[in-house]
Formats: sequence, structure tokens, C-alpha cells
Amino acid sequence: MAAISLNLDALDFVAWSYSAKGNRRSTAQNPLTTVLNLRQLVRIYITPLPLSRKNTVRGLPRFGQNQEASCLVIFYTTDAGTSLMEFVLDPHSTLPAHLQLQEQIKIALLLGRLRPGDTLPSIRDVEKQIKLSRNIVRKAYLGLQRSGILTLRHGKGVLVEKDLSYSERGSIMEQCEGLSAEVLARVEKLGITPSAFARYLYQQAREREREQPTLVFVDAAEATARQRAGKISNYWHINVPGLSMDELVVLHNNGLKGIRTILTNYLRLDQVRQIVGRDRVDVIPLSLVFAPEMREQFRKLPANASVALVVDDRDHPALTLILESYRKILVETTVRMAAIRRSEVPDLEAFVRTGKHHLVIFSNRIWAQVPDRVKKLPRVTRPLMEIDLASLESVRIRAGVVI
Repeated sequence: MAAISLNLDALDFVAWSYSAKGNRRSTAQNPLTTVLNLRQLVRIYITPLPLSRKNTVRGLPRFGQNQEASCLVIFYTTDAGTSLMEFVLDPHSTLPAHLQLQEQIKIALLLGRLRPGDTLPSIRDVEKQIKLSRNIVRKAYLGLQRSGILTLRHGKGVLVEKDLSYSERGSIMEQCEGLSAEVLARVEKLGITPSAFARYLYQQAREREREQPTLVFVDAAEATARQRAGKISNYWHINVPGLSMDELVVLHNNGLKGIRTILTNYLRLDQVRQIVGRDRVDVIPLSLVFAPEMREQFRKLPANASVALVVDDRDHPALTLILESYRKILVETTVRMAAIRRSEVPDLEAFVRTGKHHLVIFSNRIWAQVPDRVKKLPRVTRPLMEIDLASLESVRIRAGVVI
């Protein structure tokens, strides 16, 4: 169950829910802050619109006399057992059909549209939806099952692996409590103040982690990895170094030097696992969310705007598929979007200055190649995405972090 908190201080609002099928579930008028416990939040709209018996919104219910709300909240959720996953097959993609399906599932997990325990369409349903051979759909699902992302259960359909939420909190916390009690008892016998010893132990542990980290975050580009690792470090109050994919390759060739856990995002999961190979390293995927700054950039786009996503040639087949998610989450239906290989843009500045595109997004992997003067142009940006804190919290215990 995901809890979505709406902090609407000094506002009265009326909120009601619509299922994926369009059925209204409930209505309520509530003051101030409300917490909506939803199985799956699809999208939410907050509109500063006064409602009363005299003011009605088409398709929404009237309220009693003298009842007004300063804010209208409409949230959409899935029905139990309903899958929101809709596949799109691109006949022009260089990716085989089964890999297109796999990448779309990873992107949905990356953006939090799918969560551990969610249900995916059955093999038969996908076959009907996109007119694809059942064997190809099965191949896609089985590949993700081998990766530990999906579970195929006869009679129960296809599920996102629940263990991705890593819910063994109880046993580890119990072990920590027992270890703490044992250490504190020994410290007191030595005549040392427990809190003073705790500070000493913390300093020793921090120094050891700096010299030989056991937990790292890996992403495609160095700057992105460092930035996201910094966010994780601040949230967990520990040192989590950030490494690029290339740095991980070098580190692996020299031995991973005590690294036991690697955090990454869903799109890089298979790549990271291929690098570490058979080493005993736990690779844990995380979801991302679009940063408010990026949502604002897309909100300002005019109707019929053109957006170009310039990506590294190695990422082009997979990242082309993310355009559909950009459209669903960020842009109006009239906005045109295209993914372009880096090799097709020899002069980055000239490409931007043609004015052909209202917004040019350079992928994080090639952002370091973009000249500073080009980065400062108003039409230029990069994918501004942040670690999904709900996803991060769900893997905390598995990553060996107790707070």
C-alpha cells in the first residue's frame, strides 16, 4: 500500500477517486491534510476551483447547500487485479520485439508506474493487444523472470516480483538489537560511556567506509552517478560513492575491493549485472521520478512543439522507448518527440541553434560532451530525474542500512 500525503495547509478541499475503469469510488470533503492510502496512484489533479451547489463540474457530483471547497482533488487508482501496463510495438526499432517489451517494463518500473507486487497483462492478453506471437511474449517475460524482476505463476498471471520491495526488516532489526545490547554491555563493563563509544565507533566506521566502501551507486554518467549518490547519502546519512558504468568496469577488472551491494536504476540493471558477472554482489534497482524543474520545462512548451532527445548510440534502441513515458507523464498529446543518435548530430551547437526543436534534451551519458556555452542555451536541458524516495526506502534493509 502506497501512502500519498497531500499537505494542503489552510485549504478545504473535496476529493474523490476514480478507478482505472472510470468508476467513481468515493466522495469526501476534508479539511487541511489528508493521507490517501491507495494501491496504485496513477495520476492526481489539484485544481483551485470553488465548488458549491451553484457551481458544478461536468461529470462530478453536486454538494449540499452552503458547502464549498477551495481546492478540488481528483485522483485515479487501479482496481484490484487491474494492470495499467499497455505495450507499444515499434516496427522501426532495431530492438527485437521481446526486448522492446522488456525495456518497456523496466521503464515503467524506473518511473514508478509499476511497483513490486503489481500485475502485468497475461501472455494471451499481450498477444491480443499488440498482435504479437505468444512465444515472443513468453520469451520477454521469462527473460525478466530470470533477471528476478517478474514472477510467472500458473493460474495467477504475471507479477512484478514482490521481493523487489525487500521486506525482511524484522529479522535484521532483531539481529541489530541483539548486537547492540551485546556491545553496550561490554562497553559498560570497560567503564566507557556508551554514547561516547558510539561517537568513536561512528567515526571509525565512516573512515573505513571512505577507504573501502561496501555500498555504491552506479549510473551511466559520472556526474549523474555522483549527484544521485549524494542524494542517497543525505537521505540515509551514510557515505554512498557514485560510480559511472566505465568506472565500474575498471573497478571490476581490479577486483571489487569489498563492494557487496550496488544500487542502480532499472534501465541499467542488466548492464551492471553483466559487468559484475558472477561476483557475489547484490545489484538492487531503484525507480526515478521526474524533477519539478523538468515538469515545469515541459509545461511551458507551446502546442505542437517539437522535442528532440539526443542519446548515445549505445542507448538509442532502449531510450527511444522512453519517449512514450515522456508523452504520458509530461507532455500534451500535440507535442512531437523524437530520439536522435549522437552520431547523427556532429555539431551540437549548430543543431540547437537551427531552432527546429523547441527543446533539446541531451541524455545524461553524453551531457559531459556538451560544451558549456550550449548547456546555457534556453532550449537545452538534460533528463532531470531524482531517486524515488519510496523506492529507496523499500530497499534500505536489503542494502544493509538501518536507521
